[in-house]
Amino acid sequence: MKLVVLGLNHRSAAVAVRERFSFDKDEVASALNRLYEFDCVAECVILSTCNRTEIYAALEGVEFPKEYMLAVLKDLKGADHIDEDAFFYYEGRDCIEHLFRVSASLDSLVLGEGQILSQLKGAYIQAYSAGCTGTIFNILFQRAISVGKKVRTNTGIANTPVSVSYTAVNLAEDSLDKPLSEATVLILGAGTMSELTATHLQAKGVKTIFVSNRTFTKAEALAERFNGKAVKLDHFVDYAKDADILITSTGRRTILLLSVKQRKLPPFAKVSQSL
Repeated sequence: MKLVVLGLNHRSAAVAVRERFSFDKDEVASALNRLYEFDCVAECVILSTCNRTEIYAALEGVEFPKEYMLAVLKDLKGADHIDEDAFFYYEGRDCIEHLFRVSASLDSLVLGEGQILSQLKGAYIQAYSAGCTGTIFNILFQRAISVGKKVRTNTGIANTPVSVSYTAVNLAEDSLDKPLSEATVLILGAGTMSELTATHLQAKGVKTIFVSNRTFTKAEALAERFNGKAVKLDHFVDYAKDADILITSTGRRTILLLSVKQRKLPPFAKVSQSL
């Protein structure tokens, strides 16, 4: 039995590559079922976030595990070609060490960010519920989650409320030529990361927040929480014209901001990379 992980993250691959090989929640479900059908895969977990995709597997009878995992990924994503240099691969003790570093947020884009632990827990629960884990991964992932909690509790890594969204707000604040409290902010997306971003913005004193999302009811719900205004996605460009800060956090896989560029709008004080 070999414990292996094949993945890519913010260090190994560009955003376009990470997006190409990411899985949304529904895709993870189907990919787990497909992966578990392979004769050599005894157990498996797929962790896919905005900055990483990792496939953990317990393999039996595989002579060349890295090549096998790359072939599996090609099958799961229907890819004709994979640039191996964009991926990292670990097995055995190195695989376990990597998992623990991920759970402790030592491998995150922002050191100490808190979202990865809940994302890892969600990935494990999804695989467990699908019947894709057994004794080995049940022990390993439960231990990794426990270690992640202890690291956050017993060290100073979580003393500062760091996250990608928190960092984005700070960068935007540094880029403005006026107080953040006077800024007009447009948030594209109404998911968890957008909610965290809006929380940090409000804590900084921002009073004017617009939220636009493909599902308008979600935009309304998020905007209401922060005394903001919901904007239909078809009209967000009109509001972007007057925005000091534009932050995107969407799962969209097609270009969203091209229309802003084409209309030659005034430059924003800060336009963050999609979170």
